[in-house]
Amino acid sequence: MSEKEKPKGISRRKFLKNIGSGVVGSTVVIHGLKAGLPEKVPQDSSAPHEDKVPLTLTVNGKKKKVLIEPQTSLADLLRNELHLTGTKTVCNHGECGACTVLLDGKAVYSCHMLALDAAGREVTTIEGLLDGEELHPIQKA
Repeated sequence: MSEKEKPKGISRRKFLKNIGSGVVGSTVVIHGLKAGLPEKVPQDSSAPHEDKVPLTLTVNGKKKKVLIEPQTSLADLLRNELHLTGTKTVCNHGECGACTVLLDGKAVYSCHMLALDAAGREVTTIEGLLDGEELHPIQKA
């Protein structure tokens, strides 16, 4: 190629070569940082739950009293504490709608709501929509 025909800027080969170096370099740094982190400290199960708070709410028509950490989402409370697995946590960003529940009759994303914000309120999950043996139209869908 003559001087006039040479493309300006970086070649595709050089670009890909530099990208590969960047990926390798960042991987080495990340693994080095992880190596310096301390191991998880096991929690003593006999220790009092000082960081947990009491919560009372109504779920599917039944009053529930639980002891939860303040940062627990409503979706995590329903799935992990109350074992109502119809509420899914798919994206955990309030984008997919799999975590939708009814809060006082209004649809909300339970992954975006703290469980403490549901204190004293009525929560209806997909399990609570069943009317006897007849499935609710939402359950049929």
